[in-house]
Amino acid sequence: MDVPLENQFEKPSLQNGCEITALSMLLQYYGHNVNKNQLANQLYYVPLKVDNTHYDDPNEGFVGNIKEINQAMCVWFSPIKAVAGQVVGNSYIVHNEYLSFKQLKKTD
Repeated sequence: MDVPLENQFEKPSLQNGCEITALSMLLQYYGHNVNKNQLANQLYYVPLKVDNTHYDDPNEGFVGNIKEINQAMCVWFSPIKAVAGQVVGNSYIVHNEYLSFKQLKKTD
């Protein structure tokens, strides 16, 4: 697959932006004019910690600061799906079912 490569550490870098960078590359592959930083701006964020013991919920949004190496945890599927849906609209179905690589591969 000829997927456009985008480096999460290239300036302006997203030190904790592997998930959103992967989405950017996938969307570029399918012809959407996006980049990692545009998508990071569309991502919903939650605080790193809710108290001195507990981190916030990565199902709700990106936990912490995507740009600072030691100030974040991660993001899970739902917030990434929300960003993908903002970009593709009704062009594709964005879902969380297991698909094999062969099923995901773009067909002509």
